Formats: sequence, structure tokens, C-alpha cells
Amino acid sequence: MKQMKQEIGQGIAVVLVVAFIAAIVGGVIGYIVKPAEVAPGVISTVTTTAPGVISTVTTTAPGVISTVTTTAPGVTTTITPPKMGENLKFVLLCESSASDPGWSYLTQVMIRYADAFGVNFTYRFAEGDYAKHNDMIAEETARGVDAIIIDMWDDTLYNTNITAAVRAGVTVIASGGYTNAPFLPADVVSKINAVLWNFYDFGKALAEFSMEYIPDGATILWPAEVPSGTYITEAIRGWNDYYASVGRTCTINVLDCTSDTTMEVSRIVAYVTAHPDIDAIVTSGALCVDASNQAAVELGLEPGDIPIIGQVSSPACGRGLDSGMMPVAGMIDWDSTSFFDIALPYWTCTQHVSVQFNLPIVKLTQANYRDLVPPGFLG
Repeated sequence: MKQMKQEIGQGIAVVLVVAFIAAIVGGVIGYIVKPAEVAPGVISTVTTTAPGVISTVTTTAPGVISTVTTTAPGVTTTITPPKMGENLKFVLLCESSASDPGWSYLTQVMIRYADAFGVNFTYRFAEGDYAKHNDMIAEETARGVDAIIIDMWDDTLYNTNITAAVRAGVTVIASGGYTNAPFLPADVVSKINAVLWNFYDFGKALAEFSMEYIPDGATILWPAEVPSGTYITEAIRGWNDYYASVGRTCTINVLDCTSDTTMEVSRIVAYVTAHPDIDAIVTSGALCVDASNQAAVELGLEPGDIPIIGQVSSPACGRGLDSGMMPVAGMIDWDSTSFFDIALPYWTCTQHVSVQFNLPIVKLTQANYRDLVPPGFLG
């Protein structure tokens, strides 16, 4: 995996050999991607296993898929090979900021995969403005794109424009966030592919991982770029449900930090200064966990003073793990997300295959994170 990530980081589009292997990491059972190089641009096998969904893809030459078999409850489909060079137009619409190191990394890796698949790829960032993000869906539908790759962290805001896009024939890939699925028409849901980050499960996992670092009855600061975003609200719900299941209590104070990195750091510093009795900083936001680690340095905190718990989405997070300020973290595989964000719309546009699955949550500590996170996030 490290060799693959280094090659991607150097701009070499070798890729495209993926096998899902069952893993038990920190007590969480899931599936992680294990890349291995066969030849430039040649996929040997892709097997995806998620609850109720098994998909197998086999290729024989660069970009030539010989079979695709999708098995869902009661459904098996085998599809014939696609053709390359169809001038497909894909666009990533991201609600986050261009300064978000996590999404910036995902975007750069998607560019490599898009080049390998021979598709035209562009991307846009909404800078935390959900209304602007929603407008982008209509704009790109009107522009005639073949696929929209989008993270949706609101249950209702996107639904009219997403419905119109799907019914206009646009392939939609829900990347990361898709909590609005229960509120969409059935015919629309059936056509949306999804590479999901389940933030309810992520919140539960963070709560479990942090048990030895946060006391019962703790007061927790939860910084948030967009407090109403479901990647925040669902993670908190998952955290609270896990605490209830083990008989623990806590008080969570959500702090609106915006999607501006400088503002985030200053607000976290100001809050901790005014509330020095907090027991921990926890967040499900990528920008905010980065800002929390920067704020800890600015505040002069030492390991064990106020533990920071979240994901690893930047070099500041890597330094937090190295120093012990961030004793534990959760991660959803970045490279897998980037691969399937391009592969799924390609397969959908050329072969009409539809797949939805959740990516696993991996427990990271100082001992293992260097083997698992992208090189750009190392401290």
C-alpha cells in the first residue's frame, strides 16, 4: 500500500489493482483495500463485500473489463466489456474547502485514476456553503456531464436537484455522505451508486477507541465546520449511543468553527482558553481535527492535557499522533474512496452496474498510522 501511495504521490498512474480483504482492526470488522501493481493501468480483480452486497470485477488488459458480476439480495448480473475513449465527463462537487487537506488529497488521486480510465475530470469546492453546493448540481446537469461525484451531508437540501439530475440521465455517485437516501424517490435511489463513510458508525468507533483516554462524565468540545452537517450530527448520535450502551455519560459542546482554517484555529484556542476544564476535543470533521492539532500547539498543551480524538486528515494530525496529543484516531481509507469515486461512474456509464457499500473504519495509533495513512498526512 505504501509503495502504491508513493507512486500516486509522484504522479505515476500505475494503479488499478484492488482486492478487498476482510480485516479486524481494533475490534472493528470491515474491508480494506490492498493495492498491488500488476501492470500500468491494468486491473486484475476487484471484489467488494459489504452487508448484502458482493461485486466482482475482472479485467484482462488496460481498461478492458471482461466481466462484472453484481450480487445483491436476489440479483445477479454479468456485464460485457466497455470501450475506452468515450469522452465521458465527470465532475466532483465537494462541499468542503479547497484548503481541506483530506479532500485535496482525494481530488489529486481521483485525477490520476480519471487519467487511467480515460475520462475528462473536473472538480469544484463549495467552501462549506451548502446552498452553493446544491446549486452546483443543477449547473453541472445543465452542462451535460455524464457523472456527478458528490458528498451530501444534509437530509433534504439536495434532493430536488439530485432527483432532476438522475432523471436527466446523469450518473450520481454519493461519495462519503448520503444520509438523504431515505428521503429520495425510490427510482432515484435505485440508480445512485455510493462509496459511503458511515459517520454514525464512525462516531461509535471513536467513542469505543477513546474509552481509555476520556473519563466517564467528561465534558467534550466538538468543533464543527458545519454544525448541521450530518457528518457531525450522525457522528455525535453514534458516539452518544455507544456511551449509552456501556453505561457512560458525557456532555458534548459543539463549536461552530466555519470552514476557514484560520478561523477554526482561533475559535478552538479561544474556547479552550475560556474553558480550561474540558476533558477532550473530539470531532468528525477533517478541517476541524487539523485545526484542533494546530490549536494544541498554539496553546502549548502537552500529551495527556486534553486528548484530541478524530480522523487523520493532515500532517498536523500525524504530528498529533507522533507527539501523543492525539492518542488514537479513526480512518476511512482515502485511496479506496478515490478509486471507486472514478471507477463506479465509469462502470455505470459504460456497463450500467450499480453498487453501494460502506468503507471500513480503521483504528489508528502512534504504532500503526505510518503504514496506513497517505504519505502526505505523515507528521
